[in-house]
Amino acid sequence: MSAPRTRLHRCVAAVMLATLVTGCSLFGSDDEPVASGSRDRVTKLPVTDTDRTKLSSVRDGGTLRLAVRSLPQNFNPVQVDGLLGDAASVLEPTAGNAVRLEDDGSWSTDPDYARSVEVVDEDPLTVEVKLNPEAVWQGGSPITSADMEAYWKVMSGAESKAEVGTSEGWDDIEDVDKDGKLSYRVVFDEPRSDWPLYVYPRLASVVSEDPKIFNNYFKRRAVSSNGPFVVRSIVEKTGTITLVRNPRWWGAAPRLNRIVFRTAAPDVAAKAFVAGELDAVDLTEETARSVLKGAPDDTVVRRTSGTGTAQLTLNAGQGALRDDEVRRALRLALDRPALAKAQAARLGTLATTADSLLVAPGQPGYRARQVPSPDGSRAKAVLAKAGYSASKPLTLRLRIPADEPTVASRAAALAAQLKTVGVVVEVSTVPAERFYTDVLLPLDFDLTLLTWDGTPLGVRPAELRFRPKDSPLNFTGVADDHAKLWDAASEELDTAARSRAVQKLDDALLDDDVSIPLLAVPQVMALRPQVANLGAHALAPVDWTRVGLRTTKKD
Repeated sequence: MSAPRTRLHRCVAAVMLATLVTGCSLFGSDDEPVASGSRDRVTKLPVTDTDRTKLSSVRDGGTLRLAVRSLPQNFNPVQVDGLLGDAASVLEPTAGNAVRLEDDGSWSTDPDYARSVEVVDEDPLTVEVKLNPEAVWQGGSPITSADMEAYWKVMSGAESKAEVGTSEGWDDIEDVDKDGKLSYRVVFDEPRSDWPLYVYPRLASVVSEDPKIFNNYFKRRAVSSNGPFVVRSIVEKTGTITLVRNPRWWGAAPRLNRIVFRTAAPDVAAKAFVAGELDAVDLTEETARSVLKGAPDDTVVRRTSGTGTAQLTLNAGQGALRDDEVRRALRLALDRPALAKAQAARLGTLATTADSLLVAPGQPGYRARQVPSPDGSRAKAVLAKAGYSASKPLTLRLRIPADEPTVASRAAALAAQLKTVGVVVEVSTVPAERFYTDVLLPLDFDLTLLTWDGTPLGVRPAELRFRPKDSPLNFTGVADDHAKLWDAASEELDTAARSRAVQKLDDALLDDDVSIPLLAVPQVMALRPQVANLGAHALAPVDWTRVGLRTTKKD
């Protein structure tokens, strides 16, 4: 990658901290799962769970009240500090893109932003974008090819003073060839199946071209909107962020007048929802029970399969876990369905094991595999052959972030399962803010628990989790030897062929036993019955022009 390694470490530390602080570990009681949109038994988790209320039944006006964990450190979502907190979530109603993800993991052109997006050459990969001439930034300046050229340059790492969160993908662009103000061609130096993520600017050129503005100007103000809403105010004292309709928005008029975000920890947000102070809230393992018990009976619950998978990472670069047979023994001992059942109970979801290290259920390339039953006898035999016994047990350190009770529950469950085959697992905690720098980066652990998001348009970003050995995202202690498989899975442009390539790569990675997929992590949201066209989304984004409040209460 073109970004300096120190900057990449800072970026990854921010991402890891955000992931660990907000990560889900879903274990609980044996309550019956309930269905999406109700409190009936669930049979399957969709990739998107939202109502499809006609606009004639949605009020013109009103305020939607939501919660975020904290005020973002920076409201430039692609600056490294903007990766912490909820900048992307808060700014989502203010932003748009020429490419829109669909529920099935495919993509389409968003006509609000582009007349067309088309691959015009595959060698080299060249994408032509023709912009919608009506599209403008918040101040009224048109969105042009110059914005794309400047954005590519800053995101690629070419401007060393700009503190870019990550250059991944952008540094694979060879050129942005402008054809007038409203048309350009993006030329990649190698094929990338996830190219739709890298063909439209998030920032105006005036921001991209000035590192001081890029880094510092948006600490208490938002970047320019190009969506249906704009940020009207950020009040640090009260922890509120207010969005209102964008007066220069050229697309379909939004139904809501305002969206108000209130900063609150998950438990506080849950109490606020039960008290009627919020209209929707994301549920976690810790909050789901209190919300579902205390909220009104007509509360709507939306559930999707989510995009994340919880994985057990093994440090194969040192100690006993250098032996691939020992790692295989651990896999044989694990009872993943039992973990999934325990997970499902607290959130009222379908028990779903994860069968991929690269993509989540419902994403292209995901293949459900037959989950073998734990085989304690074989695990013990493999460990005995490696020299371990009751008198000489294998002892491993499982290190996790502190103050995360659900992560601790998952760790305890795994330790108990491995104890049945004679493996002693010593669980210890480290403050979350130091977990990346003190544990993950120096590989000071034998086992750890991480949750990773799948990448529906391509797996290239996931490669850093497995190779090279010194990648700041590779916590396995080794580098895999699957370079050709990574290239095939990352560069194939045909969706069906890419899915087959991803499955082949997945098989090879699973055989390495350096990371073991455990659980699919669902997304669960509770909403007041009057909220329309909002729910849980694993892939397709929310259409904020349609979200609103019903003219009459939902039956």
